[in-house]
Amino acid sequence: MSSVLSANHDTAVWLTPALANSALPGWLAFNAGAAVTDARQDARFAFIEKGAMLPNLCLFAQGTQEYPDRSTTLVVEIEAFDGGRPLTLKGPGIRTEEEIAPVGLPDMFPHFWSENRQKFSRGVDLILVAGSSILCLPRTTVVSVKEA
Repeated sequence: MSSVLSANHDTAVWLTPALANSALPGWLAFNAGAAVTDARQDARFAFIEKGAMLPNLCLFAQGTQEYPDRSTTLVVEIEAFDGGRPLTLKGPGIRTEEEIAPVGLPDMFPHFWSENRQKFSRGVDLILVAGSSILCLPRTTVVSVKEA
């Protein structure tokens, strides 16, 4: 986790209730010096474990027009990248388009993500984790439900 998390004593981290009541806060404090916050708007990173409800993205820090980097990066653990509802990804860094079918994101995720993109250059970034696989979704990525 330390290679993904660039946190220190000035970086607030928000955790779901289950993670907040685990050994993770102590690990973050000892290994990264990061403080845990209950206020989503104050968090620079948020961790959501597999099976937990994904909060609406607008509840987290969105950054400002002057400082869009002051937003929250959400790290969301999902079951898998295959086997769920097919989604198409387009945008900077993607040659044409990519497809994923994540298991563990809410049905409303494409709507949440569309709302997040409407605020560009503000908005959150997302890191999806399934086992040892990782997919980063910067706020510039367009996510849509794949048409049958």
